[in-house]
Amino acid sequence: MKITVKPLRAAKRIKLSSVKSRLIVSFVLLLLVPSLAIGGFAYKTAENKVDDQLANLATTDISLVSHTVDQFIQPKMNDVGTLLEQSSLDNIDDILHTYTSNHSEVEEAGIVKSGKEYLSSAGGGAATSGELAQDSDFYTQALENKGTVILTEPYTSETTGNTVVAVAKSSTDGQSATVVVLSLKSLQDLVGELKIGQDGFVVVFSSSGSSIVSPPWGTGGQDAGAAGEGGAPPAAEGAASADGSGAVPADGTGVTPTDGDAPEGTGAGQPSGGEGGGQPGGMFTGESGQITQVSPEGTTRNLIYITNALTGWKIAGDRSPIEVTHTAAPILHNTLIVIGIALLVGAILMSFMIRSITRPLKALIRSSQIISRGDLSQRVMVNAKDEFGELGASFNAMVDSLRSVVSEVDDSASQLAAASQELSANADQTSAATEYISGSTERMSDGAGEQVKRITESRQITLEMTEAITHIAERAADVADTAAVVAEKSTAGGQAVQSAILQMDSISGSVNGLAGVIGRLVNASQEIGQIIEVISELSQKTNLLSLNAAIEAARAGEHGRGFAVVAGEVKKLAEQSTDSTEQVAALIVAIREEIGKVEQSMRTATKEVGLGMGVVHTAGSLFAEIEQSVAEVNRQVAEVSDTTGHISSRSQQVVQAMDTITEVSELTATLAQSVSASTEEQMASMQEIASSSSYLTRMAEELRNAVDKFKL
Repeated sequence: MKITVKPLRAAKRIKLSSVKSRLIVSFVLLLLVPSLAIGGFAYKTAENKVDDQLANLATTDISLVSHTVDQFIQPKMNDVGTLLEQSSLDNIDDILHTYTSNHSEVEEAGIVKSGKEYLSSAGGGAATSGELAQDSDFYTQALENKGTVILTEPYTSETTGNTVVAVAKSSTDGQSATVVVLSLKSLQDLVGELKIGQDGFVVVFSSSGSSIVSPPWGTGGQDAGAAGEGGAPPAAEGAASADGSGAVPADGTGVTPTDGDAPEGTGAGQPSGGEGGGQPGGMFTGESGQITQVSPEGTTRNLIYITNALTGWKIAGDRSPIEVTHTAAPILHNTLIVIGIALLVGAILMSFMIRSITRPLKALIRSSQIISRGDLSQRVMVNAKDEFGELGASFNAMVDSLRSVVSEVDDSASQLAAASQELSANADQTSAATEYISGSTERMSDGAGEQVKRITESRQITLEMTEAITHIAERAADVADTAAVVAEKSTAGGQAVQSAILQMDSISGSVNGLAGVIGRLVNASQEIGQIIEVISELSQKTNLLSLNAAIEAARAGEHGRGFAVVAGEVKKLAEQSTDSTEQVAALIVAIREEIGKVEQSMRTATKEVGLGMGVVHTAGSLFAEIEQSVAEVNRQVAEVSDTTGHISSRSQQVVQAMDTITEVSELTATLAQSVSASTEEQMASMQEIASSSSYLTRMAEELRNAVDKFKL
């Protein structure tokens, strides 16, 4: 026997595919996810509230400690000023003794006189006198800040072992100074008793990082004055005033913390915080704020710190995140308990709800399985009045409808068998008619194709004729344009000939006038010749007269010499006149010869002008006839152009009509082919109908057999 083990994952997948498993998963998620979210949010809110409360408590405590420091230090600052004013009194010894006796927190009070004598009273005892050590730090710092109260760094007293600070002030001339050594034990005890929450505490550091009040784990770890994330703390070198200016008023309202030793005789040693207080140096980067530290045990701590304005000391309040977690833990526990109870109650309710859903579903499944086997008499009994009750009623109604449909299908199957037989017979008749229609349609399609072919040939011939007519029309239009240009040119030629005739008439008149002028010039030249002859005769006579006058002057002798000169001049003029007359005569002769030539030319020109006028008149008549002929030709060419244009447009219309006829013929042929194809398809359809009717008959029989399987 072979056993097959299915994988667990497959089994789980099968279970999750059911409605019940999906409902269980959905209800669990709806219960669990919101509960966990609410619990987590409540726990986180409680943690934040507890942390805020501890932070407020730490802020309040460190503010109270800062106020206590002011009340502890400020009176001593005022006292050193008062003691300095009384240092010159004779009973200063008693004053110091009384002061130390009345103030238990003061370990020593002293006065420096004349720069070297030191008078002090310690522990309430009588005042003793001695010489001041040269390296007394308080005195050195006081002299550097004359008239200002200074405060030294905390240190350990060699006499009592307590942590102390020295408050000192010098006179303005530097000859005297007072000092009060103040024990911080009471302040340390007071601060050490403060608790922030369960294990939170308050620590105090000097301005240079020396520990005044250490954390519970002691002074181990990193020095508070060492460099941390915030940088190195400021060194307290020399004197620094409480307000940061380097000095405080002489009335004691400020203090200058200083490093160094206590005055001689006080038993002072090294500063108590020289090895640090286990705090990071980040708190020295500002006046106040919050930092995170790690204790020597590795526990993370949160510190809120402030700076005391009077002393410059850092006061920090510590709170532990672990305490915040422990304080909020009960809320988490209660939340988990509530979630567990809610899940338990939800599981009980979920089981009832799932059962109310799955029970009607199982009843429906059983009934549907019985009905699937053909038993339509089955009824679903669901007594619920919810959606499942409605679903059961609807299911029963569906079964009743199915029963009615099966009955109707049985009846319809019988009718379908009879109708399919009739349809088969009708299909045979329709097939024969369709075959006849198909043959006729094929013959019509062939005739339409031949018609399209003939119309296409006629269209081609018409198109060629249209192109020829169009060409003739274009040429006729060109001839008409040429004839119009010739007409314009002939008209212009006629006008030019008329202008030439008028010009020739004008030239003829001008030539005739010029002939008359030349004739008058000939007569004038003849008259000028006669005048020249007269002038020539007068010149000869004048010459003879001048010769006779010269002869007579010579006869007269000395008395006729002046007359002889005049006669000589007259003779010269007569000779010049004779020469000029001869020259003018020669010119007149030449002019007369030229005028004769001109006269001969004018006669020839007059004759030629007459002949030209005859030719021009003849050309004018010919141009008139040409103009008339060209106008007639232009009119006839225009008629021919109009006729050919009309024929061309008509031929275009014929071509368009042929195109329309071609399209109609092609459409007819296409439709005929379509009809033929449709008839063939119809024949195929009729054959399919015949086949389908046979198949339908068989299906009707099979349907009746299938209906018989149902139990109604």
